[in-house]
Amino acid sequence: MAYKALYRKFRPRRFSDLKGQDMIATVLKNQVKAGEPAHAYLFSGPRGTGKTSTAKILATALNCLNPVDGEPCLKCENCRAALNDSMIDIIEMDAASNNGVDNARDIRDKAGLLPAKGKYKIYIIDEVHMLTGQAFNALLKTLEEPPEHVVFILATTELDALPKTVLSRCLRFDFQFIDCGRIVERMKEVLEQIGAQAEEKALEEIAEASEGAMRDALTILEKCCAFGVKIDCEIVASVLGRANKEVMQNWMQAMVGYDEQQALLRLRQILDSGVESSAAVEQILQIYEQMLFSKICKENNEWSVFGEDLSKETIIRGIEIFSKAQVDMRFALNPDIVLEAAILRALLPISEDTRDQTLWREEVERLEKKLESLKKSLINNQVEEQVFTDKKIKRGSINSEEKQISLNKQPQTEVMENSEEDQEIYWSYLKKSYTEDPGAQPMLHGLKWIREDANTIYLQAANSVVRMMIENSARKKELQEKMDAQFGRHKNIQVSLSEKMQKLPGEGIIDIID
Repeated sequence: MAYKALYRKFRPRRFSDLKGQDMIATVLKNQVKAGEPAHAYLFSGPRGTGKTSTAKILATALNCLNPVDGEPCLKCENCRAALNDSMIDIIEMDAASNNGVDNARDIRDKAGLLPAKGKYKIYIIDEVHMLTGQAFNALLKTLEEPPEHVVFILATTELDALPKTVLSRCLRFDFQFIDCGRIVERMKEVLEQIGAQAEEKALEEIAEASEGAMRDALTILEKCCAFGVKIDCEIVASVLGRANKEVMQNWMQAMVGYDEQQALLRLRQILDSGVESSAAVEQILQIYEQMLFSKICKENNEWSVFGEDLSKETIIRGIEIFSKAQVDMRFALNPDIVLEAAILRALLPISEDTRDQTLWREEVERLEKKLESLKKSLINNQVEEQVFTDKKIKRGSINSEEKQISLNKQPQTEVMENSEEDQEIYWSYLKKSYTEDPGAQPMLHGLKWIREDANTIYLQAANSVVRMMIENSARKKELQEKMDAQFGRHKNIQVSLSEKMQKLPGEGIIDIID
């Protein structure tokens, strides 16, 4: 007997054998049980999720001589013929290679013939989206009103490619990706029948690599079984072309420790072992996903210990960097360099992406708080020193020379103007706070800092218009409130005109033009 692949040898034969498509199996089984099948079915969904297998089960059940609760008996003549792909009333056609109008016309012409052995003549058209427009047009009328003994089962992975006229004529079922737990369960059943063994973790890795496709999972499992020993994680990693767990743990340890040298050396070790850079970055993204999941959902996994040393923002930033690198690597002549650059970028303390200012903002806020604390500390020290000196003067315990020195040390805030450094602090803050306000730009550009004392900031307006923009609006009060909130003390703002612009020509004269 010719060798069959595992996914063909262990193809589901009953609706109860389908994994991950319970709702679809229940509906179809009830229709068979009631003897009221639809005239046309459309099975759509991702690859390897059971569309063709379900079509075969449905065709077998409809022509079974002794159905049991909607399931095929698998013992009668028709069922045995269907299992051997020799049932004359079940016609399977691959639309990828039979997509012409002549093939559609052949179906239309032969659909009127009565079935030879079964109750229904069933047409299974796989990858139906590959039919040409003329073929669809030739098939439309037959698809809409076929003979009572004809049932069409269409299967496709690209639902959007089908004409709406076809979609409206079929009973549609959407197949979903199969859960990893169901895939592992099915693989255990297959291993038990073939007499092989595998570790639980190895089967989980195969299920994750299959991305919800049962056929892909069984194909990977078949490759692993060729090693002839108990399937473990090392065998799975070798078959999938991935780095083993221990090497990835060492690399992740270097990333958590911000060790650039070790991170690059570990990556070079992974690539030199034969792992493609595309597979490596895929593993990295899966690791970061597991760490983020553990961080948010508080559920431990094998990568949780590394996620404890990283913040949520750092993990998210790593996912963004490596996701972008994964895209860039597809078009790069040397994708290894792109991956190495992504690793170094992920190790930087601050993101180079100007759109992500989270870490910059945290650093700025920290420095602003430190500056404010230093200012308050300086003011408190001056006040405490002055209070102590005043008490000594009142007690008479200070001589005239010390009194004169103390008076000289008193801050002359009432008459002394602020230094250039103070100007930078107050005036620069006012300008910076309105950098993103287009309406305030003409006002700020028309103002000039003159001087400043403890209670007032003196500004000079370029013309009377700018002065009115402040004096006759809420801007002045808004500026003062910003300074009060920022520096913890109130200051007035006084705006005057320059000597050359004390009065605009014609100011105060209003001409009414009719």
